[in-house]
Amino acid sequence: MQDSSFIIYISFCIYFTYKALIEAFIVYGIDSQGDFFLNIYIIMIYVNFGVNLLYVLAVLWIPWKRKFTKLSLSQ
Repeated sequence: MQDSSFIIYISFCIYFTYKALIEAFIVYGIDSQGDFFLNIYIIMIYVNFGVNLLYVLAVLWIPWKRKFTKLSLSQ
């Protein structure tokens, strides 16, 4: 589970799925209650924060680059 590309993929899926849900509410005109949209955007703040934490976790789990050691061809 320490594959950073998988964590980035899951983060993209979570964020853009929630963003699509918000856009679907706007397209279909479900804006009769102002408090409803306010609560949706407040949840979006928490989703964005959580996804950014996952990005940080993914960056921390990127494997370190190995030090290059030159092999001698002369024997």
